[in-house]
Amino acid sequence: MNNVNKIFFTTLALLFSSISQADTFDVEVEINNVLNTQPLTIVQTQAMSFPVITIDEASTEGTFCYASNRSYENGGKTTATSLCPNIAVPESQLTISGTKNASVSISTTSSAEIKNGFRFDALNSTSGTTVVLSNTDGTYVDNVWGKVTLVDKSAVVSGLITFSFDETVAYQ
Repeated sequence: MNNVNKIFFTTLALLFSSISQADTFDVEVEINNVLNTQPLTIVQTQAMSFPVITIDEASTEGTFCYASNRSYENGGKTTATSLCPNIAVPESQLTISGTKNASVSISTTSSAEIKNGFRFDALNSTSGTTVVLSNTDGTYVDNVWGKVTLVDKSAVVSGLITFSFDETVAYQ
C-alpha cells in the first residue's frame, strides 16, 4: 500500500472516530415498600370437637379417638379398641390470611399433656412445611387433627378436660 492510500485510510479512520460518542443514561425505578402492612392472621373456622368419651370396664389403656373428619379412623372398632368407635370427629380448621401468593411456614405443636388419664396430641401434615397463600384471596385452610389416648385408666375422672395446641405461621 502506498503512502497516499495510507494517508487516505488514516484520514478516513480519524473522520469516523470523531463522529462516535459514548454517554451515560439514568434509569429510574420506583419502589413501593409495603412489607409488614399485611399481617398474617389465623382464625379457627371449625373447632375440633370430641364426643363424650365413656370409659367402662371394657376400655383399655392405649385406645384412642382421632379427630380427623373421617369415621374410618375410628371405624370397625368397639369401646375396647376405640374411645369413639365409628364416629367421624370434626378436626380443627384454621384459615390463615395474609398477602396473596405469599409463602408461609406453618408449625403446629401440642405439649402432649396428660390430664385425668388422657393424653392429647395435635397432628398436622403441614407442620414444618411452607405453603403458598391463595392468589385470589390470600388464604390457606389448614386442617389440624387431634388424638386423645387413654393412658391411665385409674386416673379417669368424669368431667370436661381442656387441652390445647399452638399454630404458628410466618412469612418466608
